[in-house]
Amino acid sequence: MNEPRAIVDDSAARQALFGLLSGCTSTQILHAAVRTGLVDALGKSPLDATALAERVGSEQELVLRLLRGLVVRGLVDERDGGFVAKDLLDLLRPDTPGYLRDAALFWGSQAYGAWAELAHTTSTGDPAFDLV
Repeated sequence: MNEPRAIVDDSAARQALFGLLSGCTSTQILHAAVRTGLVDALGKSPLDATALAERVGSEQELVLRLLRGLVVRGLVDERDGGFVAKDLLDLLRPDTPGYLRDAALFWGSQAYGAWAELAHTTSTGDPAFDLV
């Protein structure tokens, strides 16, 4: 008979695993920031969520949610009543050498959908990209 497994009560281990489980949110936040134009609207001078929403043609509250996700991931700073792009965000701008804008668009759409079908591919051998 199998011995019962011990429940892992190590908060560092739980936090590390949770970070892996929720990694898809970072991909989608970056994808949305590029696709909506928020990456291009953010600069080095603070702009509030209302001004940024006007620039990208969205609602202030919706843009604010996306901005908070970028802040948590260390890509945007909140200061002086507004939001400022950090240097790392520049890698999503097309005028930056070696930019990763196209990668953000790809990984947030086609690749994201294909990876979501990994269990299907593992079970059937069918290519996941055929399902997206």
